[in-house]
Amino acid sequence: MKKILSWASFALGFTLIICGWLLWGNREQTDVLVLNIVVSLLMYCLLFSDMFISWFVPGDKSQRRIGNLGMKWGVIWTYVIVSALIIFFSISEGWVFLVQLFLHAIALAALFAGFGFVLMSSKNIGKVQEQQDAVRSGVESMRREARALYNDAMDKGTISRELTNRLSALVEEMRFISPSNSDEAAELEKRFVDLVSRARLLISSFTMNEEDLAMEISKLERTLRERKSVYSN
Repeated sequence: MKKILSWASFALGFTLIICGWLLWGNREQTDVLVLNIVVSLLMYCLLFSDMFISWFVPGDKSQRRIGNLGMKWGVIWTYVIVSALIIFFSISEGWVFLVQLFLHAIALAALFAGFGFVLMSSKNIGKVQEQQDAVRSGVESMRREARALYNDAMDKGTISRELTNRLSALVEEMRFISPSNSDEAAELEKRFVDLVSRARLLISSFTMNEEDLAMEISKLERTLRERKSVYSN
């Protein structure tokens, strides 16, 4: 119902703009009148653009919306104000049609350039966000696997308290890791996850040797210390 009312309001405004120009702008030359109607309708449509433009980042499969919508509205309002001023002065000063057409063409070109800048900025913001997500994913994988290893050890029930305490401390230490975009950090994160997988295999084995598990935990602790010392470039 809300959508229907929005479209009805839009159609009503569209009609009023046309009727208003035809009634009160009939003193203008036909070409000037048509130009003013077209520009006014374009201004009006831009203000209602969210109704029929989704503003997704082009080429983004995840259909992420443009991040800097504030900049988009800044471009739209600038165009609307400039175009309204052109119409006002063209009427009050009696500018000829070609002058008006030239000025409106410049304003329209600036509008497209502004939209292009907004889209480019949004793509850059999206790339930065993807890079940050990728950096965080490595640390999140370490934390997730460490918790899984600790849970496996607790579920086993036969692992010594010393080893379970070390695993608990390992999980606790994971809170102090900072994401890093360096290759060394990525390599250490991958190594840590691989070591956890080996330790989980040991725990799941019926013939588990606690000395072997202790060695794997020592490797995990050493890898974690190395990773904690690595920061972003």
